[in-house]
Amino acid sequence: YFSENDYINKKCYKLLQGIDNPCEFCNNSFLKEKKIISWMHKNLFLNKRFMIKNSKFTYDNKEYRMEIAIDIEEKNILEKCYIYAKNEHVINECLQYVFSTMNPEESLQKILEYIGMSFECDRAYIFEMDAVSATNTYEWCRQSAEPQKEILQQVPLSLMKWWIDLFKDKKVVIIQNLEDIRAEYPSVYALLKPQNIQTLTVGPLCAEEHIIGFIGVDNPDREKLYLISSLLNVIGYIIISLLKRRDLLKKLNVMSFHDSLTGLFNRNALFDRYGGSWSGRSLGVIFCDITGLKQVNDVMGHEAGDELIRQSCRLFREALRTTEIFRTGGDEFIAVFPDMAETEFMNRLQQLRKRILEGGHHIATGQAWSDRQPLSLEELISQADKVMYYDKRNYYAVNGRTA
Repeated sequence: YFSENDYINKKCYKLLQGIDNPCEFCNNSFLKEKKIISWMHKNLFLNKRFMIKNSKFTYDNKEYRMEIAIDIEEKNILEKCYIYAKNEHVINECLQYVFSTMNPEESLQKILEYIGMSFECDRAYIFEMDAVSATNTYEWCRQSAEPQKEILQQVPLSLMKWWIDLFKDKKVVIIQNLEDIRAEYPSVYALLKPQNIQTLTVGPLCAEEHIIGFIGVDNPDREKLYLISSLLNVIGYIIISLLKRRDLLKKLNVMSFHDSLTGLFNRNALFDRYGGSWSGRSLGVIFCDITGLKQVNDVMGHEAGDELIRQSCRLFREALRTTEIFRTGGDEFIAVFPDMAETEFMNRLQQLRKRILEGGHHIATGQAWSDRQPLSLEELISQADKVMYYDKRNYYAVNGRTA
């Protein structure tokens, strides 16, 4: 297996083919967005034959080449190679949905809908697994079928041991008639029977040799049962790529809109949510500044300063009773209250000031509230900042210091 250092900044022909110049069969110049090129290739470096599918897409003003290689030397795939040929259209359609939107969750839903409609299923779904359970995270249902997603949360893996054992060998589960498994697998039967399932097939989702979930369909057209069963492993690769993209985007979102020290939202999140003109009925802002944070860092060290910040955040959450709190600077925090009556807004502010007095470390506060249209976050922040500054200046004056 390659580590990240093995492929970062390496040429594809060097890494994948073991050669020093671009491949003679390279088709980069022929690639077009939303078009799939399929071809067969024997990789001399790996000494294996692959079915290759190429396309390209643009993301963030950069062009990317997409390539999926299906190992057709594997015995179970080679024996059913003719099925892959018949289902070329299905695979290509699924790949088209990968590039139809930059939202991977939307692509996942479109793929499930396409599979469900193409194979005349009642349901098509994805389960994701942890060490002890499986959870239905995505689902498509035909209009006459009863959705099951909300019910099928954290299903114990012990109920599906039969499936997991097959998944480890990259095999799919096929149930042609639910009554056939009633005696041999009573726990699975008890799980599926209330869902009105007569026929089912599910295939594993594997990432880096680990089973992370499965994709399946309920009650497909019986004549198409084995066709879809043979496709599930291939479709699984597509699903895995979308789940990885989804997780990456979530991670980037957390990094972009959250403060790593406190877990609060950051300045980016503040203006993403409330920037420009706020269209609600009213908007309130409380501006907080941790007094003397620099001195704490200088005298006691940054660990003590970080702990003071975390303690202050806990105080903000408890006193203000809101999740709309944003760390906008090292010692500055802004809490936003959309569509809250002015009396309740002032009650929250008074509760915060009371908790600050009880806490023993001063935090300067300022506030601004308005219901005059148009509502501007920046103007309210500016007003609250001025009030906060007077609070800080008065504190320093009483304690014999200057701001």
